Amino acid sequence: VGFRFIMRKYPVRDILTISPAEGTLPPGGSREAVEVVLKTEHELTLTSNTDLRVQFTEILTGEVLQDLVMPVKLSAHAVFSRYAVVPRGINFGPLVYDSQKERTFDLTNTGEFEFKFSLRHMDDEPASDKPPPPPPPTKGGKGAAAAANAKETGGVVNLENFAVSPARGVVEPGGTTTITVRFSAGASAQSFSQTMAIDVADRSPDDDPLGLLYELLAESCIPGVATTDYAQIFEEQAVVSRGDFGVTGLPQNIFAEEEKVFCFGSHMVGQEVTERFK
Repeated sequence: VGFRFIMRKYPVRDILTISPAEGTLPPGGSREAVEVVLKTEHELTLTSNTDLRVQFTEILTGEVLQDLVMPVKLSAHAVFSRYAVVPRGINFGPLVYDSQKERTFDLTNTGEFEFKFSLRHMDDEPASDKPPPPPPPTKGGKGAAAAANAKETGGVVNLENFAVSPARGVVEPGGTTTITVRFSAGASAQSFSQTMAIDVADRSPDDDPLGLLYELLAESCIPGVATTDYAQIFEEQAVVSRGDFGVTGLPQNIFAEEEKVFCFGSHMVGQEVTERFK
């Protein structure tokens, strides 16, 4: 008898490739191996779908054997990678020059399958999503798989004075990878701002098409003491250009710019007076 697979309805006809799609079965209980490949660009769930049928024909007459038309039940579940990043940016704030500081953020797999991730500067081209050729089969079970994942994890992305690691890795479903950002303050007072992109493999084309943009901010500072901004230093007191320090009475809580003198004023003997300066 001859056989032929029939796919008449969407989405089955658009997502399945069957090889061979038709053929002949010689008598004597012979078998034919059929390969069914599912490829979809969208999320999909099929449960016991019967839109795929196999039709049998009499070879000599070409007659369709209606009694032998059989549905083939299909079940499939295709989803995109899902992920979350916390926090969504890092601001180191001011750091003393020539010092270093580290902070971290978490990349969590909220989907159903493991995914690979990689980090890059936002202006760099993303790494190719094309998988490398499969390695030759080896023994080792889970240990071999763990070793393979270890090879895909590591590296450092340098973004000006920021160093981010690991630059790539694999996150299991429900798992979290902690990514470390190290900032090295420069030798001069300067602000730093960089934006990197986080690429998660097999994510939806509508989710962060340019990669998830992650901002890094920091400032390198040289310590100093403000000695000339008298309005800020004596913000709780009065600042005058010239003081009048007569013998008949002293002004209270006054800073005189010309004399560079702060006057507490007149107080009783033994009295304790406190003022706050910045």
